[in-house]
Amino acid sequence: MPNTGGLRSSRRELYAHVIDSILLYGAPIWRCATETQAYIHQAEAVHRRACLRVISGRPHVSYDATYVIAGVPPLALLADERARIYQRRPEDVKEEERRETLNRCQDRWDRASKGRWTHRLIPNITEWVERGHGQVDYHLTQLLSGHDYFKSHSQRYDNTLSALCPTCPITVEDAEHVFFRCPRFHEERERLQQVLQEEIESENKHRQAHARYRRQLDGGSVFRAISRHQTEARGARGVKTIRTMLNEIDWLLWKDSKQSHDPTSPMFDIGERCHITDFVTRTGYKDEPEFDEEGRPLLHRTTALHHVEEVFFGFGWAPLVYDLFKIYDKFDVNYTDESGLSHFHVACRVGCLDIVEKFLEAGQDPNCIVKSTDDSALHLVCRRHDRTIIELLLRRGASPNLPNQKGKTFLHTISEERYDENFAAFFFELTDELNRPVWVDARDNLGNTPLRCIPLTTRNRGTLEMLLRRGADPNSANNNGETFLHAISEGRYDENFASTFFELTDELNRPVLVDARDNLGRTPLHLALERKSEAAATFLLTKGAGPNFADDDERTPLHYICRSFRDDDVVRQFFMTNKERNQWPEVDVRDKLGRTPLQWAVANFHPYMVDELLDNGADLSYFVFPTKCHFDECIENLMENHWKKLEFASGLLAVVELIEDRGYELDRSDALTIMSLLSEYKSFDDLTDDEKSGFDGEEFARKAKEIRITTSQSERESEAESSELPSLYDLIQSVPKQAAKLLTYEDYFEFAQSPEFSDLSKASRDYCTSHLCEKLSRKFFLDWAIYPFYELIHKRLPILCCEMIIENLNNEDLYNICLRLQVQQIRTV
Repeated sequence: MPNTGGLRSSRRELYAHVIDSILLYGAPIWRCATETQAYIHQAEAVHRRACLRVISGRPHVSYDATYVIAGVPPLALLADERARIYQRRPEDVKEEERRETLNRCQDRWDRASKGRWTHRLIPNITEWVERGHGQVDYHLTQLLSGHDYFKSHSQRYDNTLSALCPTCPITVEDAEHVFFRCPRFHEERERLQQVLQEEIESENKHRQAHARYRRQLDGGSVFRAISRHQTEARGARGVKTIRTMLNEIDWLLWKDSKQSHDPTSPMFDIGERCHITDFVTRTGYKDEPEFDEEGRPLLHRTTALHHVEEVFFGFGWAPLVYDLFKIYDKFDVNYTDESGLSHFHVACRVGCLDIVEKFLEAGQDPNCIVKSTDDSALHLVCRRHDRTIIELLLRRGASPNLPNQKGKTFLHTISEERYDENFAAFFFELTDELNRPVWVDARDNLGNTPLRCIPLTTRNRGTLEMLLRRGADPNSANNNGETFLHAISEGRYDENFASTFFELTDELNRPVLVDARDNLGRTPLHLALERKSEAAATFLLTKGAGPNFADDDERTPLHYICRSFRDDDVVRQFFMTNKERNQWPEVDVRDKLGRTPLQWAVANFHPYMVDELLDNGADLSYFVFPTKCHFDECIENLMENHWKKLEFASGLLAVVELIEDRGYELDRSDALTIMSLLSEYKSFDDLTDDEKSGFDGEEFARKAKEIRITTSQSERESEAESSELPSLYDLIQSVPKQAAKLLTYEDYFEFAQSPEFSDLSKASRDYCTSHLCEKLSRKFFLDWAIYPFYELIHKRLPILCCEMIIENLNNEDLYNICLRLQVQQIRTV
């Protein structure tokens, strides 16, 4: 409800009684909760707001004064009254209990530390509540509470204001002074004295307020007149600071637009108009510019339109901007904020065609820039794909070659955006018509040309074709030495887009440098393989990319494959494509660290990739087994996105078995490296008995029996019946020797990569991994621990006896035996 106007106080009291009924429902039961301050404060907050509406008061009226003026006891006392009535029952008890409640309220009112001005005017609550006449409205509440447009009160909220009365310069302007002392209102006081037939003083105002009904009404009207006069005087003082008010209107317009279009604001509704802005527009308010001493308008000013630009995020802002331009309708005055953003820029950014045209007709320079970014109007409107405004700006003299702070021209912006195929054609046809040459190879601060900025998708083929036909250099490199082909190779590869690029360059007789090097010596083929784009790499090879070019770290494409890929099909396809083109990759070339592709493949424990390298000429006679640091480097990269302990353990042992079968002799130091890796990356059976017991249940056993493991032997012999294949349950239940007969290392490796294994719960996978890693590596540890054990006991037992002894040890114990011998030998040396 509004404070001024609206319902009179008696009607407001009816609404308040409804709230009382709701709040006091069941009060005899919950009355004891009023003793807890937190509870009663929440309920009293609602009750007090209802009382404020009754008296048309403001929130800063004190709690006790609010209740006294409204003639309503506090909620806690009302709840206590209801409880007493409920306990006593007789019909006359309500009046008696209300009298008791008013007595308690009076006692509380007399002891209250706030609302003392109100207490001087209304010392007796019972008389005030039972007066039976008169209405309390906004103006009378200001008198009774002492809160109005009094300078002493306003100074609390703005300490820059003076608290002195403008008529009585040495006196503080408060409620008592204005109503009973100030000569400004002498005539009003005389009229009231005639009505009441008594001298007006603050001490007898309470008695005067209880005069006859007619007298009270007349007296109230006099005090209302004084309050209205004070309000109008405050307004008159505001006229003196009209520029401050206009600035506040700017601020209100900004806050209104921000809240109405901020998704985090409760007022957010993109389909709704901004209420304050709409209201100001409908009033016909127009912004008036300020002028300097020579009569020129001051253009350096921040308005609501600049604030709109700060949070602009979509097309829903256009109605708001149009409304604001109805207020800021001086198009020969282009306000600019501290960043250099002007009203003209905002109109271009939002796409207000008629507004842009009005600015240009008023003489606005279409090449004016935003100083903070150096963006021109063309840069701003480009993001909206608004051809009409772009054409208007170009025809009015806008330059298509102006760079912003990033060095990007309008053509860079066109290239970066996802325009339709005809937009570039529209732009070049228009600049040709206007005889405005466009720099197609202009470079931004990073050295990128517009061609280098094109998004690499089929949708942008039109822009690509238009730039190439207009003379763009396909081999132009940026500051990093990267060409457009580097961008195609390292981005999200689109085969149709890449094919179109080569078709156009062939048609235009502009050969593409497929082996161009960037500042790190990398060719497009290197980047394609580094990004694990098999399709891009194959495409580049078919276009003549050299398979043996090394980067600054002396890594060839084959190094990149063995470092980055986990798929043997890539290396197989690499050799096959080069063979078709009669190109022969160097398989034993070393990088700066002295590592060959075969060493990288072994360190990545990928048996099939190792097999492909050996099949294609990798020489084991000069092969050096990777160091533990080399393994750690590869494992660290895998742990970021692809890491399974079972795959690691089985792959590592499969690689060792493979190179041994091809003639490599593993020595004890190599074996210790392998054992230390298996130990460090927890490939031992380290689960406790309690953890293992959780997997002996029927549910896990049922799932394990359903999972069949395909073996390399069954694949060679032909299609085997599913029931003949070993199950995961069989494998777990078998002893290591029996498991070695069922599966090879490669079979374990395949199973670790299978969806059946991945579909197991994490707890089940951890159990299987721990159990199977111990089992599959058992033979390796036994073979390499037998002789260290034999030497540690000084050969006092035959080998056969040593085998029988160590068979009872687990893999970790066997590893410790090997370590012990190594330590002993080091000490001897």
